Amino acid sequence: MLRIGGHNVVRGTATANRMFFGTASQVDVCTFNANVGGNANAACGNIQQGVSLPITAWPPLPVPAVVPGNSNFTCAAFQTCTLAAGAYRDIVAKDNSVINLDPGVTYQARNLFVENGATLNGSGSSINLTQTFNTEPNAQINDVTITSIKSGTAEVIEVGNNSTIINSVLYAPFARAHLHQALVTQATEVVAVLIVVEPVKIPEIHVDGCACIGNIAKGQGTIALSNGCGLNIPSNQYFVATTCAIACPGAGCTSAALGPPAPTNSSATISIPGGVGAGDYHVIVVSPFGQFCTAGTVPLP
Repeated sequence: MLRIGGHNVVRGTATANRMFFGTASQVDVCTFNANVGGNANAACGNIQQGVSLPITAWPPLPVPAVVPGNSNFTCAAFQTCTLAAGAYRDIVAKDNSVINLDPGVTYQARNLFVENGATLNGSGSSINLTQTFNTEPNAQINDVTITSIKSGTAEVIEVGNNSTIINSVLYAPFARAHLHQALVTQATEVVAVLIVVEPVKIPEIHVDGCACIGNIAKGQGTIALSNGCGLNIPSNQYFVATTCAIACPGAGCTSAALGPPAPTNSSATISIPGGVGAGDYHVIVVSPFGQFCTAGTVPLP
């Protein structure tokens, strides 16, 4: 059953066996078998009846086996920490701290807590939990898949007020999730047995062209990208190469992880990849509509 609360707006298609429509709700396309409350004719721009069940085999994604570790990891308030891949008991980001995960790996733990104003940068990694994922208000979650395998009626995924989730998956195949008010999320999927959604913002992603980079500057282990465009497109891939006459990904391209702070349309930061030979390197960004290579170079490593 899908209940669309009063004054909620869905720009797209809503599909469920049974649907309820609150006062002044709006949905572009409604697909259902039974209207169990509210005025579907007023709420729906288009109505399509007849949904084959089950809509999706459950669970819809693979469910990992999770074996937590015995030691906690805590990133102290206002500190930046790198969390090595492995198994932990509880992972805690204290107030206004930043935890950076190793790129593209899997972590195991019992609980994950992100406190007020703290940031978790996933770099494409996964955290698999036996218990809960919980954030306090104003948390920032980027580029990570978080799975809780806990079973029951508890809200094992809970995101606090005024938080931001970008390019991530929150997955509770056997329990519930709760997204608190004023959450802002893009390119993110939430999957659970029951999802409670307070008033949140899910803005459309507008891609107005290829990504570009105006200037690059080498820092301490990082390369700053500035005066660009489209650098916050979630599917962007970043590389360094000694020549622009190359197609990435591929031979001669070395992948570079996107690092904190979160990218904006015009600026981003990438980590200097390990193992590159000495030389002058261009930065290449591959966006959905093409590849851009900087005219300038930085000396690496």
